[in-house]
Amino acid sequence: MKQPLKILLLEDDPTDADLIRQILLRSQMKCEFRHVMNKNEFVSSLDEFKPHVILSDNSMPQFNSTDALRMVRERHSNIPFILVTGTVSEEFATKMIKEGADDYILKDRMTRLPAAIGAALAQRRAIKEITDYKYALDQAAIVVITDSNGTIIYANDNFSKVSGYSIEELLGQDHRIVNSGYHPKSYMRDLWNTISNGKIWRGEFRNRAKNGNIYWVDATIVPFLNEGGQPYQYLSIRSDITEKKRLQEELFRQQRNEQLKLTSTALQAEEKARTEIGRELHDNVNQILVGTKLYLSMVNSDFEKNKSLVVECLQSIQSAIDENRKIAHNLVTPDFENRDLLMRIRELTEPMMYAMDIKLDFVTDDFNELLLNEQQKLTIYRIVQEQCTNIVKHAKAGFVRITLQTTRQAFTLVISDNGVGMKHADQAEGIGLKNIKGRLSVFNGTYSIHSEPGKGFELIASFPLAAFDKN
Repeated sequence: MKQPLKILLLEDDPTDADLIRQILLRSQMKCEFRHVMNKNEFVSSLDEFKPHVILSDNSMPQFNSTDALRMVRERHSNIPFILVTGTVSEEFATKMIKEGADDYILKDRMTRLPAAIGAALAQRRAIKEITDYKYALDQAAIVVITDSNGTIIYANDNFSKVSGYSIEELLGQDHRIVNSGYHPKSYMRDLWNTISNGKIWRGEFRNRAKNGNIYWVDATIVPFLNEGGQPYQYLSIRSDITEKKRLQEELFRQQRNEQLKLTSTALQAEEKARTEIGRELHDNVNQILVGTKLYLSMVNSDFEKNKSLVVECLQSIQSAIDENRKIAHNLVTPDFENRDLLMRIRELTEPMMYAMDIKLDFVTDDFNELLLNEQQKLTIYRIVQEQCTNIVKHAKAGFVRITLQTTRQAFTLVISDNGVGMKHADQAEGIGLKNIKGRLSVFNGTYSIHSEPGKGFELIASFPLAAFDKN
């Protein structure tokens, strides 16, 4: 130390006090001493002298080392306190060490005193550093220490503040007290497997405070290992990331809304294009075909040798006209003002199924069309169109059931067939299903499929109703 080491001597024997001075000075210690012999002098010197080290005899008139040590630890926890005594039992010495003394020196072995003072100063500096680190950590983070079973044995004020529980309520509990039920069992199992093997775990927790509010923390859990390499405590250092999570969720929500807008716009553009193509087929191409058929009908019957060719042409043109009308009908956006959704779906599906000799059944007992807006009706219509087309092309079914159901909260569509089915239906990602998924996403909807080889195919599509305007 650059400045003299201030040593406070609590000793009622001046001769012993002088001996201690001589020993320390001979050790080349640069010291400044203050010798006190009673309680009053000792108390005043603690504040006035501000010692770096206290050397105390064990027993003095009406005052002893136990009282002195207790007084020092209550007021100055970092000052080294060394007991210097003529004789003392091992039990008493151990008791003093447990109560905060740094060492004890017998007066007939005082050559060890300089080394004991140096060791005590180093130890107190280390303790102060740890205390300072702990203070800084407590100010900056949520700190929890648990035993090997996960029982909380230490919780700082930040944990109490964010969780809403008092420290007394937290001690003796485990972290289930703030468990929100958000994380799967596999997540917690991975955590315990990691730390119980002595490894550091890092991750995030979604917790629930005492008042029911949700908060997020970023956590680092460090195992403390015993001599055998087994964890005996776990230190958890956490930071509150609730606001960060809120901003992330808000950004995700905005991005999703933008994506939904783009999807909705794309679907509207697709419907517009389909309608324009359908009208073009109906109004222009179909008229050309009809006119051509008329001209061929007017061919003079004298051309007997060409009559069979004319008949063939007429039949081909009629087939083209019929197919053209069907394509146009499928492309044009249906009008739900003049005919309700159920009627439109019947007009769409009954001819398809009849042509393939497929029996069709509708279940609409719990269906209320008034709960749907025009966009939702169109989405339902296109999903039915997409799935029924797939059934006609691939299912080899003899029976199809279409179920429409509404509640005040949600719409559900189920289309099932008894066809060939498919393996690994949960992995199906055809263009038709992607189109269905895209249409449902506009209304925060979802779909699921259930199928096995030889046991048919079932599509379940649904979307919430409460969040959307029915106008």
